[in-house]
Amino acid sequence: VVDDGIDAEHEMFQNRIVKPYNVFTQNNCLSTGDGHGTHVAGLAVGSDKKISQGISGVAPKCKLMPVQVFDNGSCTFSTITSGIIYAIHNGADVINVSIGPNFSGMDALPEEDQEMISREYFKNEEIVWKRIISIANEHNSIIVFAAGNDNIIARVAPENRTDLTINVAAVDPKIKGTDFTNYGPGSNISAPGESIISSMPGNTYEFSDGTSMAAPIVTGTVAL
Repeated sequence: VVDDGIDAEHEMFQNRIVKPYNVFTQNNCLSTGDGHGTHVAGLAVGSDKKISQGISGVAPKCKLMPVQVFDNGSCTFSTITSGIIYAIHNGADVINVSIGPNFSGMDALPEEDQEMISREYFKNEEIVWKRIISIANEHNSIIVFAAGNDNIIARVAPENRTDLTINVAAVDPKIKGTDFTNYGPGSNISAPGESIISSMPGNTYEFSDGTSMAAPIVTGTVAL
């Protein structure tokens, strides 16, 4: 789980964390971030000890490799890609990336303009992503990306352009696309992403929305 950190002491993850890594400190000292990584990890591989209360990871017996790519609430393109490369080279079978670029406001553009952007912009980043995804495939690592929450065509984000990763859009309880999810070209599967309960720091649990929640549901399925 490449994210903002994790509460490694949470009851959902006991005795299953392997090779944790902080890209900034280059060691295994992780912070808890704002809880995003804890929520995401819980959905993918959290314990099923509270399943009677409706709380469980999809793959509760899998190992968890938390990789922190945020520092004080911010991350960069290079820290995200470095975190993914670390996971690849340390044996991760499936890598969840519930973080990505922000294109807030782009949904005001017509879809044909969004399509043009997906063809002509962010080409340098696209080259880097193609190389990283190629390395992942060479190591038999599957990367799962959250499609994004800007209500635009998913392929605008350069990581969603290769057709060699799993890019997850979000649906509501009626199995319809949520108001926020990116969609269409660049996304290739959907999962629940509205009012999703999972672990939060301090052995707590909260509901959250986003393709960030949909992605680890698919990641856990791949892990199974």
